[in-house]
Amino acid sequence: MSETKSGDEMSFSIDKIYASSEVFKSCIGIFLSEFENIERTLVGTEEYWEGVSFENFIGVRDDLRAEIKEFAEELRTYDEKLRTIADAYKEAEDKNLEEADRLPDNIIE
Repeated sequence: MSETKSGDEMSFSIDKIYASSEVFKSCIGIFLSEFENIERTLVGTEEYWEGVSFENFIGVRDDLRAEIKEFAEELRTYDEKLRTIADAYKEAEDKNLEEADRLPDNIIE
């Protein structure tokens, strides 16, 4: 979980990845909640539309709903992949630390 960064080194923090994932999940929830608010408002305006205009309005709304749901699912998938990467990194780091603890203290001498 090194935080040092010099030259071409990459800084990686499992805790930061998990924290980012939690923020990401929260943002997805807020995003979907706000879309539901917008959708309720749109449903409330249905009475203003007639004939072809109404059909177009419903079509656009339904297309938008599908695209928003798909986008939210892609965001969830991204979050899952982020957690999977962090889990794999943590598991490897824990295994390396466990193996290192088994080495004798004077192995480098």
